[in-house]
Amino acid sequence: MDDIRGWLRKNSALKNYDDPEIDPDKVVCRHRKAVASARSALREHLQLQLRSALKNFYSDDIPEEKFLIS
Repeated sequence: MDDIRGWLRKNSALKNYDDPEIDPDKVVCRHRKAVASARSALREHLQLQLRSALKNFYSDDIPEEKFLIS
């Protein structure tokens, strides 16, 4: 997965908004696509982390509990 800072730099829709040649509709569309892409990337990342956590939790390599005998 890309580093989030790198992804934001690559997909940044921040341009000079005062420029009359920039169509606001295109900026909004780009922003929506970037947000949707970020959401899906975050969702995939969280699913991978959850899957990994569950796999580690249910693995058979769990050591036995040791009790102190006093």
